[in-house]
Amino acid sequence: MYMAGSINKVILVGNVGKDPEVRRINENTIVANVSLATSETYTDKQGKKIENTEWHALEFWGSLAETVEKYVRKGQKLYVEGKIRTRTWLDDKQLLHSKVEIRVEQMVMLTRAEDANATIKPPYEKIDGANSASFDTSDLPKIQPAQDSDSLPF
Repeated sequence: MYMAGSINKVILVGNVGKDPEVRRINENTIVANVSLATSETYTDKQGKKIENTEWHALEFWGSLAETVEKYVRKGQKLYVEGKIRTRTWLDDKQLLHSKVEIRVEQMVMLTRAEDANATIKPPYEKIDGANSASFDTSDLPKIQPAQDSDSLPF
């Protein structure tokens, strides 16, 4: 299969490490930065459980940044899609620094605000930089958990 060009796409599901840092570059431009932790657990050769946590720097622009500012708080679980960006700069002492960030293009909030000890309730919707569409769950049937494994349909 031949594929022209290349793909830079990241999908992450993780927990917000601290409340967003939001700054306004000018009257019409807003940027929000969030740290997101993803963890994996595995068992080593000695049978010991090892948990590895990776921290990701997320960057949100425009309407996504506004949504993050209003609704995202420490402890919430997020699903994000975006692109890897590497920024490099020279500091005052002419030392070169670099930072890898995820420029988020779409986001889904997976945790209720009250479950993350927040005081606001986020909309449960997939949000991207271009538009957002609400998802009304009021017409969906209520699903009851199975009482025992014999009641499963398979």
